[in-house]
Amino acid sequence: MSKKALLDRNVPGKIFKPKFRRGDPSISYLKKPDNIDYTLSDFSDSNIESSSSFRYGNKKEIVSTQQVRTDYSNFVNHTFFHSAVANVNEAFDKIVNFYPMNGTNKEIEKFEDELTGFEKYVLDSFPKNVGYLVFSGTQKGELSSNGTSISVNDREGSTYTTISNNKSAKAVLDPKTNPLTISFFCKAPKKQNDNQILFQKKSSLANNFTIAISSSASSTKADVVFGITSGSLYSYVTGSLNKGSFSNIAAIYDPQGDEKTKLIIDDTVYSSSMSTVFNSLDFSSENLSIGTGTQARLNNLIFDQQETFSGSIDEIRYFHDAKNLTQIKKTKYKSVQASDSLKLYFKFNEPSGSYSARKVVLDSSTSNLHSTITNYLDNYTRVTGSDNPVLNELSERNPVLFPDYVRVSTLNKNLLTSGSLYDDANPNLITKLVPPHYFLEANNFEDFKDILGNLGKSFESGSDNFPGKEISEIQSAALLVKFLLTWAKFFDEIKILSDAITSIQHTYYDDFETTPDVFLKRKAQELNLTLPSMFGSAELSQIISGINLTENYSNAALTLNQIQNSIWRRILSDSVNMKMTKGTIDSLKSVFRSAGIEPDNILTFREYGGAQLKSLEGSRVHKVDVLGMLNFSGSLNQTITTVDNAGYSTNKIPKMKSGFLSGSRIQAGVPEISGQFVQKTPTKIHGISNNLNDGLLTSGSFTYEGLYRYTKPTSVPQSLIRIHTTGSTAPSNKESVIANLVTTDKNKIELFIKDSPTGSKVKRLFLTGVNIFDEEPWHISFGRKAPHDIGKTSRSDYFLRAAKQENGEILAQYHTSSNYADIGDSIFVSSSFEHNASGSFLVVGSQNFQNGSSGKFLNDSTGGVDTLAHSSSFSGLITNSLFWSKFITKKEWIEHVRNHASVGVIDPKINYNFEVNASGSFERLIIQTSGKQATTASNNAGNVRLFDFSQNNLHFEGSNFENSKVVVKPTRVEFEMLSSLFDTNIAKTKVRVRSFQDAELVENSNFSQIAPVYETIPSEEVVDDNRFSIDMSVFGGLNENILTTFANFSAIDDALGRPNAMFSDRYVDLEDLRKIYFNNVLEKIDLGKFRSIFKWIDNSFTDLVFSMIPRSTNFMGINFIYESHVLERNKMKYLYDEIYLKSLPRDPSRGNLLLSQFVGKLKKH
Repeated sequence: MSKKALLDRNVPGKIFKPKFRRGDPSISYLKKPDNIDYTLSDFSDSNIESSSSFRYGNKKEIVSTQQVRTDYSNFVNHTFFHSAVANVNEAFDKIVNFYPMNGTNKEIEKFEDELTGFEKYVLDSFPKNVGYLVFSGTQKGELSSNGTSISVNDREGSTYTTISNNKSAKAVLDPKTNPLTISFFCKAPKKQNDNQILFQKKSSLANNFTIAISSSASSTKADVVFGITSGSLYSYVTGSLNKGSFSNIAAIYDPQGDEKTKLIIDDTVYSSSMSTVFNSLDFSSENLSIGTGTQARLNNLIFDQQETFSGSIDEIRYFHDAKNLTQIKKTKYKSVQASDSLKLYFKFNEPSGSYSARKVVLDSSTSNLHSTITNYLDNYTRVTGSDNPVLNELSERNPVLFPDYVRVSTLNKNLLTSGSLYDDANPNLITKLVPPHYFLEANNFEDFKDILGNLGKSFESGSDNFPGKEISEIQSAALLVKFLLTWAKFFDEIKILSDAITSIQHTYYDDFETTPDVFLKRKAQELNLTLPSMFGSAELSQIISGINLTENYSNAALTLNQIQNSIWRRILSDSVNMKMTKGTIDSLKSVFRSAGIEPDNILTFREYGGAQLKSLEGSRVHKVDVLGMLNFSGSLNQTITTVDNAGYSTNKIPKMKSGFLSGSRIQAGVPEISGQFVQKTPTKIHGISNNLNDGLLTSGSFTYEGLYRYTKPTSVPQSLIRIHTTGSTAPSNKESVIANLVTTDKNKIELFIKDSPTGSKVKRLFLTGVNIFDEEPWHISFGRKAPHDIGKTSRSDYFLRAAKQENGEILAQYHTSSNYADIGDSIFVSSSFEHNASGSFLVVGSQNFQNGSSGKFLNDSTGGVDTLAHSSSFSGLITNSLFWSKFITKKEWIEHVRNHASVGVIDPKINYNFEVNASGSFERLIIQTSGKQATTASNNAGNVRLFDFSQNNLHFEGSNFENSKVVVKPTRVEFEMLSSLFDTNIAKTKVRVRSFQDAELVENSNFSQIAPVYETIPSEEVVDDNRFSIDMSVFGGLNENILTTFANFSAIDDALGRPNAMFSDRYVDLEDLRKIYFNNVLEKIDLGKFRSIFKWIDNSFTDLVFSMIPRSTNFMGINFIYESHVLERNKMKYLYDEIYLKSLPRDPSRGNLLLSQFVGKLKKH
C-alpha cells in the first residue's frame, strides 16, 4: 500500500477516519451530552422568570450589583453617597426580619436575587448552622416530665405570634381523610432500652397514632413500632433499627392507596399485614408530642412508655401526603421546601449558645408551628458537627438570624465600627452635601444628637431578638435624612453598575475588579475563542447548588456553575499567551491547565512522524505533579519542656517512627545467611533462616532515601532522619540512637554512626555546599555497602548523597563515601536482648537522648560524641521516605532523583518486592512512603500515618501534631521519567540539529555529531506528516507506575531483544516481570472511571482545542486508546524450520513472510 493511500483520510474505508472537517455546518459542539434539555417546568419552583433573576445564566446583561466583582468588605468600593452605618443596619433589618424562613424555593431565590451586592455580602457573612437535637431521656421509674421533649401546639401561629406570618390558629396536623407521612433521622444509643415513644398524637387511649421504640435487651438493635388506633380499628407495623448511628425512618399511612401502615427504615420497607380503612383520623387537635408520650393502645395490646426517648433526632417532616420509597430516597439527604402538603418541618438548625431564643424550635413549613424545647440543656441539647445526617443540607440556606446571638451581634458591631469611621472620612456622604442647618429643626424636634439619628446604633438594641417578623425594626432618623439616604443608595447602585462596564475589558485571575461572569462569553467572542460548556450533562442541583458532586452525598464548596466560570476566566486571562504561542503544544496544554488539569499526567500530545532511528535512553517525558509533604513546622521555635520515658516531648512537638526493620529471612543467595534454612513450605520454598541476625534488614547493604524541603532557614541544627534501637539495657531501654543525619545552616550535612555497644569509634561523613534551606526539594540518601558488594571481608563502605533536580535535569549533586572496618556486635548485623531486641527503626522529630552517662551509641554524653550528633529538632517537610535492604547504585539513585516516584532498580526480576526465589532477592524495597496518600490531616489525638506502600506494613506513625489539622502540605514538582512510548514514533520537535561544535551539546543530544556534518545518513532520515492527536490511554497511569520499578530500559531491552528468544512465540523474561509486578496490584483497575473522565474532557475541550490548531494541521481529535500495557507484548514466531535450517524453496501457497528490519549505527564515544 502506498504512503499516499494510507494517509488519505478523506477516502471511505481507510485507516484514518476524520472526526472533524473545517467548516462542516452539521457539527455542533454545543449539544448537551446525553440529550439533556431543561424545560420551563423544571424551574417551576424558581425565580427564573423574574426580572431580578440571574443565577441561571439566562440573562446576558447585569441585573444586580451582586454580579459585579467588587470587594464588598471595603466600603470604599461600593458606598459613595450613602451612609455606611445606615447601609449596614438596612441590610441587617432586611435579612433578619424578611428572610423567608418558611418559604418555598422560589420565595427564597426571589429574596436573595433582590438583595444588593452589599446586602448579599452581609447575608453570606452571617453565621450558618446545621445540626440536630439530642434528647436526654429518663430512666425507668423516673418522672417522664424530667426528659427532653417537644410539645407542638396544633394551632397555626399561636405559640410565637410575633414571628408567624400565619396566625389563623387553625389545627393542621390531624390527617382526617388525608394520607400521612412522618419522616425523620433517629440515632438510638448503643445500650439496652425499655419502651420509648418518639412521636404521639393522642386524644384517647383508643384514638391515637404513635411511633415508638420497643423494649430491647440488645445494644445494637431495637424494633420501631408505628401504630394507628381509631376506636376498634387499628393498623400496626414494626421494623428493625440499628443503634449507634443515624437511621432515616419514614412512617406512612395512605388511605387513598393500599390502606396499610408502612415503615421505611434506611430504604428497607416494612408493611402491615392487612389493609385498614379509617373513617377519619381526627385527634381533636391535641398537641403532637416528640420524645415522650403516654399509654396508648397499639394493635390489640397496650403500649406503656417506661422511659422517655434518649438519643438524637433530626429533620422532622410531617406531610399530609403518602411518600413512596423513591421519593424518600431522593429527598432524605437534602432539605425540602415549603409546600401545601408539608404541615410541620423541624430542621433543628438553631445554634447552641447563650441567646434569648435558644429553646425555640423554628417550623420551616407554612404552618408556623414554632415550639419550645422542654428541659433544654445548654451545650448538650443542640449539636453541630460533622455527623449531621442530612448530608446535602445547604448551610448557606440556614443562616442564624437571632440578633442577640453572639456571632450575629459581633458581626453587626464590627461592620458598624468600620462603617462609622468610613462615614467620618467620606466627603461624598449625601448629608455632607446638604447645609447642616436643614437638619437642625428635625433633629431638635426628635431629640437626635446626630444628623443620622439612631441609624448608627447596633441593630440588636432596637430588636426583640426574634427573626422573621416581616416588620422593619430599622432605627429612626429624621424624615429628610431617610429621603436623602434612599436616593443615595440608588445613586451608589448606579455607580457600581457603571463602573462594572469599564472592567469588562480587563479579565484577570483576581476575584475583584475584573470582568463580571455574565460577560465572559461576550469577551471570548471578541477574542475569537469558544468557551467550552463544561458540565452539560450535570443535574440542575449540581450546577446551581453544588449538591451531590461527590459519592458520599456531601456538598461542594463551589457549584458547577462557579467552577465553570472560574475555568472560563482562567482561559480568558491566559488568552494572550495562547495567541502568542498558537500552533505549539504549549498553547494547547495551557487550555487544560486553565481547568486545573495537568495534561502531561493523563494525556499524550502526539505529532506524527519523526526520525527512523530511536534511542531508548532518550525515551523520557517531562511531568508535573503535586506532592504531599508532611509538615513538621509545629516544632519550629519550640523547646522541649517535659519528656516521656524515651525523651520525646509531651507537648505538641511532632515526631514519627517507622516499624521495626526486621523480619523472617526466606530469600536465598546474597547476602549469605549465618544460620540454616528450616521449615520449608510451599510458600516458603527455601524455608526460614534459624539465625535471628539474618532477619535484620540492615544485616547486608542498606539505603535510606527521602525528599526534604524547608520553607524557611533555621539556625537550629536539624536531624533529618535517625536510626534507633531498643533493648533491656541502658541506653537501649530508652531507645539507643545508632545513626543521625544532621544538617546545619552552614550548607553542610553530616552523618554520625555509632553502631556498636562496645566500640568507641564514631563513623562520620559530611557533605559541604548543600544548601538544603533554599526552599527547593532535596533528595537525601545514605547507607551502607556491605562486604559482599565491595568484594572485601570485614569492611563496609558508608555513603552519603544529596541532589536536587528540575524537569529531570540534575541541578546539583553531592556524594561521599568512607570505608570502615566492621565490628562483630554492630547493631546493624547483630541482634541481642540487651541492645537490639526487635531490630532498628527510623525516627524523625525532637527528642532528648536518654542514658547518655552509659557512654554507648550516640546517646553518649561523656564526651565521646560530638554534641552536633545529639541534634534532634526537625521543622521541615518530608515525603517519599524509602528504605532498602540493598545498596542503591549511583545510576539507580540518579533515576530516583529525577523521578520522585521511582523505586526503580537495574534488575526488577531480582530486586522487586515480591520475588523470593532468585539469589539476591533479599535486597529489595522495605519501606515505601508516598506523597500521594489519601490521609492529609491528623486525627483528633494529633496522630497521622505515612502509609507504607511496599506491603511490608512498616508504616511511619506520627504523633504530637496539632489535633485535627491538615499536616500534609502540597508541593509542586516538575520532573522527568521513563516514557512508556519508547517504541512509538512521536516527533517531540520537528527542528532537529544534526551537529554541534560543542562536545557537551553533542553528549546531551541523541543523534547529533561534532560539526561539520554534510549529509544525513538514510537511517536518520525523518518521515514527518501533518497529523496531530491528543490521546488518553486506558493504561497510561498503569504504564507509568510499571516504569517506576525500572531504573532504566536495560531490563526491558534485554527481555525484548534477547537473541535466543527470536524463535519463541512469547517473551519469557517479560512474562516474569509481569508476574512479579502484578503481585503489587490489590484491586481490579476501574476502566469505567477512565472512560468517564475522557468523555468529559472530549465533550468539554475538543472544540476549543480544534479552534487553536493551525489549518495546515490534520487534527485527529481527542481519542481514548485501548492498548496493551508496557509489559504485555505480542510476538511473532519465526519459522526457523523452513527458513533457516532447510535449503528448499518456501511453499508459495503459504504467502509472503514479512520480517521487520532494524537499522542500527555503531558510534564510538
